[in-house]
Amino acid sequence: MGQFLGHQLGMLLAALAGLGVVVFLGRLVNAIVAKIRKAVPTAAPADVSAEEWDQITTTDPGPGQWLGVLERILFFVTISFGAWEVVAGWLIFKVGSKWEVWNNIVKVPPSFSASGNVLSHLRARHAWGTRVLQSFLVGTLASVLAGLVAAVAAKFVIGAWEVAVG
Repeated sequence: MGQFLGHQLGMLLAALAGLGVVVFLGRLVNAIVAKIRKAVPTAAPADVSAEEWDQITTTDPGPGQWLGVLERILFFVTISFGAWEVVAGWLIFKVGSKWEVWNNIVKVPPSFSASGNVLSHLRARHAWGTRVLQSFLVGTLASVLAGLVAAVAAKFVIGAWEVAVG
């Protein structure tokens, strides 16, 4: 096998190994985030039924899981190529996005109505925001770590391949 072809095959195997690690660790990340969402209770405010509150605060995990897959692939590829500025840029974008969500979900309003349920609403929003923030932070950190582990695995495969084909 020619040296160029052997090198290309090694790169392909490394990329496939890295993607395999990303997929495997992604399942673990999704399970961890799902556990966090279940572990943080979000009781409904006093004047809202539990069913209505669940409809408001429970989201379909599918879109978040797809975003996580793409995020882990982004981290794997950019870390593999040493493009840490892309990782930093994505994390800055996520902070800005979450900041906006945080302002709309959890932020304490500047004034309160005369309603007797103000504290109940604040507690419910706080619990909801806590669940959203914890799943966001853990999911993001786990995705960065998954990308890093995948990049290390890919580098290991490249090194092992080059030793094997010498």
